[in-house]
Amino acid sequence: MEQLPEDVKELLESIFKKSLSELKVSLHDPNRKGAGHLGEFFFVSLSDTCNNLRHEIAVKRSLTCQSDLFQKFLDSAFSNEIYFYKTLLPNYKRLEERFSTERFDKTPHFYGANEKCTILVLNNLKLCGYGTHDKQKPLEKQHYDLIFETYGKLHALSFALRELDSDGFLEAKEFLKVPFVEDFKTKSSAELQEDLTKWMGNSEKLKKVVGNITENLREAYVYAGENEVLLHGDCWSNNIMFKYNESNKVEDIKLVDFQLCRVGTPVFDLSYCFYSGASEELLAQLDYFLDIYHGSLSQSLRQFDLDPAIVYPMSTLRTEWKKYCRYGFCSAMTIWKVKLASEEDALDMTKSEEEIRENFGGDKRITEEYLCKIQELVHHMRENGFA
Repeated sequence: MEQLPEDVKELLESIFKKSLSELKVSLHDPNRKGAGHLGEFFFVSLSDTCNNLRHEIAVKRSLTCQSDLFQKFLDSAFSNEIYFYKTLLPNYKRLEERFSTERFDKTPHFYGANEKCTILVLNNLKLCGYGTHDKQKPLEKQHYDLIFETYGKLHALSFALRELDSDGFLEAKEFLKVPFVEDFKTKSSAELQEDLTKWMGNSEKLKKVVGNITENLREAYVYAGENEVLLHGDCWSNNIMFKYNESNKVEDIKLVDFQLCRVGTPVFDLSYCFYSGASEELLAQLDYFLDIYHGSLSQSLRQFDLDPAIVYPMSTLRTEWKKYCRYGFCSAMTIWKVKLASEEDALDMTKSEEEIRENFGGDKRITEEYLCKIQELVHHMRENGFA
């Protein structure tokens, strides 16, 4: 228990209504502070022997950054995630109860958060049999089958909230802001491309592979349509946990980390997730996965007495994919750098902005494996008329 910070101890005692001195407390499996995460984690077992109760929890605590820019980003990220669990999910649940629909159970159980919005407590999914996919390996078809189905259900809840509880949707839309995304709205395409170059570095090899795909970025980054949903946001493979059966087949999925939750087109979630994790073979099956997504979305919308042909028809999904999937492509350029890096090169968000940029934008991350992955994406984008 000595390893738990005082603010974490206070929150746990508030949630479980007991002094930790009355409980058996054990810590295990911590992440390395700042190792590519937007927070530090404490995995805690709490045993109440008097009542024969045991809680396996994951405590997520905000970092303190040297950079004011990253501190502002982290403060917003934690506020967003806590709002998602404390306000948005209960709003979704009320709609489900009102229409007696299937319950969306693809997120961790939320125990609570502190008033400063710097700590939140969830159940420990690892001890429930869930784990993340090896980040250096592409996701498989069985993963994306379930991912696209799950996003269909999640986005349907958001569409239902928008149509059936407009005040709840508008409140969430106003609250859920991500600083760098808000900056997109005030910048020109040239400024956005300059920002991307700062992060990606000036590798001539990478420029040669990407070509002109990153031009006119504002059109892809700033959503101007009428089909807003509340997004998962940061939907790369580290924020999706899978449970497998004895035959190593995926049987369930949990979405985690809603720190970048905000409004946007469904394509932002789908293209980000797909392009940051799919193999060349799966990229060629995009239409198949879009069919899975839209089938799931349609089935879920009908449970709320909403017509998918009116709310978000397949034709609109395809049109928006063509217009906005470059957001996912540019996100993937960043994420594949993170995924293919060694543990020693993991980003430490507590460092200065200059140190982080130097680490991330350096040529050492532009490996042949990375360039090959980006080349696959570029070929996919051009072959399908997306760039």
